Amino acid sequence: MPAPRPVGAPSADPDRAVPPASRPAQRRWSALVRRRSLLTVLGFLIASLVVPAATKQWADRAGELALKKELVSQINTTVTKAVAITDCTARLATCFPEGRSLRDPAANHDSRAEADVAYGRALFESKTEWAAGSTSISSVVQAYFASTPIDAAWTEHRQAVSAFLRLSSSECGAARDADTELLRGYLPGTGEDTWTLLGTDIGVDCQGTSIEFESGYATLAQDLLNTTPRLTQALVQSNAEGYSNGLGDFVGDLWPV
Repeated sequence: MPAPRPVGAPSADPDRAVPPASRPAQRRWSALVRRRSLLTVLGFLIASLVVPAATKQWADRAGELALKKELVSQINTTVTKAVAITDCTARLATCFPEGRSLRDPAANHDSRAEADVAYGRALFESKTEWAAGSTSISSVVQAYFASTPIDAAWTEHRQAVSAFLRLSSSECGAARDADTELLRGYLPGTGEDTWTLLGTDIGVDCQGTSIEFESGYATLAQDLLNTTPRLTQALVQSNAEGYSNGLGDFVGDLWPV
């Protein structure tokens, strides 16, 4: 016969240790503890991984936007200045008063020579400034936007502006024809009459700047400036290298290698 269990001692039988009425409460408590533990782990993951990744992407987006704004401003300023100044210089009677003696039959040799030198210097300075500014823009594009829509758009635009500037000088023969064809391709909306004017009375050595040429050149300048929004649109579609952008980068920021 088994010895009697002392008063107050726990029962060795587990079914008798916990009253049946208290078992559901115990299971609910265990589930609550597990749920809270899971929430704690999730909270730790969010705090240690998700929040830093989201913060980095937010900061990178702000930085990329600032970079794009600066690049747009630089492109607009550089292109507009080069095109407008060269166009103005080429229109002797309106924007380059010193050049009027080039058309004045009564002007003496010295006056014509001085005007010719001043005209050449103005065009040279415009082209030199364009070369420096466009090279600076290309460096930024290659550093942050290589192989993106703005890379291709800027390359085409730079070539078109350079061809436009060369048409203002004494470029002649096959080189002038090549630049004209390049601009025709880039500016399909430019009327045929404009291209005709650009070849009117420029002389066999292409050093003439007739009234007709000035008119056509001014139209070409405006048409070229009107293409600048293409670059802005291309830049909007381009993501900068080194900046977190989109879901793929966000996932990469969660688990950096």
